[in-house]
Amino acid sequence: MKTMRTQTAKFIRKASFLLLGCTCIIFNAATCHGNKKITILVEDDCPYSCQSENGPNGFIQDILLAIFTEENYTLEFRIYPWLRIMNDFNAQRASVDGMIGMKNHPINKSLALFPEEEIAQYNHKFYARVDSPLIKSWQYEGVESLKNLKIGSMKGWTYSDKKITEYLKQGSAPFVQPLHGEGGTERNFRKLLTGRIDLWISNATNTDYFLAKEREAGNKSANEVIGFLKVPVTSDVNVYPIFYNNEEGRIYAAVFTDGIRRLRANGKLQTIMQIYGLSDWK
Repeated sequence: MKTMRTQTAKFIRKASFLLLGCTCIIFNAATCHGNKKITILVEDDCPYSCQSENGPNGFIQDILLAIFTEENYTLEFRIYPWLRIMNDFNAQRASVDGMIGMKNHPINKSLALFPEEEIAQYNHKFYARVDSPLIKSWQYEGVESLKNLKIGSMKGWTYSDKKITEYLKQGSAPFVQPLHGEGGTERNFRKLLTGRIDLWISNATNTDYFLAKEREAGNKSANEVIGFLKVPVTSDVNVYPIFYNNEEGRIYAAVFTDGIRRLRANGKLQTIMQIYGLSDWK
């Protein structure tokens, strides 16, 4: 009789464990992990992601917070320069769970898992001083038309045109002047104002937002720079929260995919974008 009771107790414990596992799968995988913290590496590139104590977080952070906090996760955003983000992700730092990036970024694809939905898009523009003769006389006609022009860019960036990305990667001073580290937008802005570069190739959403905020703050120099021509789009411009291709990463990717579809359907995604003067990109 005692043996039968022991076997019955073991069966009940096993059945309870299996039932709990099924409940997690059916209802909400995230809640099975308790209040799990996810650490995401991001750049300081407002309005995507912002480094500000009292200002906005950036719409990428807002979207991720709206999705994951609802599923009982805590998010930590670490704002690093772009090259460090890639290096830390590729090195599989123990405290890192994901990063923000694109499929054509030079990250270790065997480590990476991309959700089914993107979180943003990157497009680029050519910027010049408003008094530059390039605005009226110059057109982009392939990378040959960039030669003999001093160009400001960011080291390690992938641009919306494949040939421009390769040209800027292989070029050298004085004609290609890539910056690295923090504050790249403001630093290239200053270089353009002072005539150290002729053209600045930059992320359109980030740079237009920066110039608008500078004008709001009373910086008249922001009126001296204009994005006058779009960079052609010949590569994938979708941006994703990239997780590791493991069991936890697959859960995070599924939570994100379901979450952003829900935000888009109920209108909350558009509400977030409007905070930054933007619209849903789809």
